[in-house]
Amino acid sequence: MLVGLSRQDRFQSQRLIYNSALVIRAELGRAILLTAAHVCGMRRREGRRLLRSSVRRERAAITVGDGLTAYEQTGNDVDLKAIDVVRDAHVAALNAGDAQAWAAQFTDDAVQMPPNAPANVGGAKIASWSKAFLDQFRVHFALAVDEVRVSGEWAFERGAYSISLTSQAGGPAMRDIGKYLTVYQRKPGNTWRMARDIWNSDSPPPAM
Repeated sequence: MLVGLSRQDRFQSQRLIYNSALVIRAELGRAILLTAAHVCGMRRREGRRLLRSSVRRERAAITVGDGLTAYEQTGNDVDLKAIDVVRDAHVAALNAGDAQAWAAQFTDDAVQMPPNAPANVGGAKIASWSKAFLDQFRVHFALAVDEVRVSGEWAFERGAYSISLTSQAGGPAMRDIGKYLTVYQRKPGNTWRMARDIWNSDSPPPAM
């Protein structure tokens, strides 16, 4: 149990524990596959092919940003890396206060679903809401991805976020952690954009 820590410290500690478990599982999986290949008398080339196939189906990816994040992925490397680019641009845009760059990560007919507010339907509405939001706050934002699954022209991503909002007028920062779900759509040129995006806080609502 993580006691005596702030919510943000608990968030980072829990992510580190989870990440370590994923890495251990991935390494154990490799060892089991290679051992099975040896016991079954597979040729070296066949064993390597089996290992590569398994890693493509279920890959533990390690990235370093505001904290260590590890997550499970299914899909080919080209698509997964293209989705990484969109996610990184999304996070960078919020931290830079760039509403135009944030909105550019969505498809023209995307739906953005912020908490405690109506859905923003379409690129123009998303751009307007994003500008109003960033005009009001300076943002420090990070994502901890749990999984990314690619299926044909669509992909979904699930994870957690941490955010700090400081009013442009000054004052103390407001901090929050929560979870999110993003649906990506493949576009011409094998690029990807966010088609649906929803998030909400892990904090309970204020007492009535």
